[in-house]
Amino acid sequence: MPETSGVHGNAGRGRRLAVWLGTAAIAVALAAVIGVKWDWIGGRVGPSCVLMSTQSGAKASITIQGWKSSDVCSSYLETHDGLVRTQSSQSGAAMCEVDRMNVRWIVRDPTRQESGPELCASLAGEPE
Repeated sequence: MPETSGVHGNAGRGRRLAVWLGTAAIAVALAAVIGVKWDWIGGRVGPSCVLMSTQSGAKASITIQGWKSSDVCSSYLETHDGLVRTQSSQSGAAMCEVDRMNVRWIVRDPTRQESGPELCASLAGEPE
């Protein structure tokens, strides 16, 4: 019968321990990166809500994207007139994108009239 203890048995245990420690180190590093970048990740792939301008002739929309987007939308609506919550944003290129309040704000205005630039200026000038 082959002997399982000895040099080869201890080497196998040593390799398993090294693999386990390596895997644990990678997991800790990955958790640290995700923890630091969690809000940034949410601003790119997290849930979103859309606010649309209600001004006459205005077509601008604000997409708020991130893990806290629903709460941020609700509080923004309470403090800003001329916006309503809607299901879809305007098509076209973004006029501006701002990271603030741990979410990403994207303003689109296909007409490129006053409401889009005003929203961009407002977002850039507001305190966190």
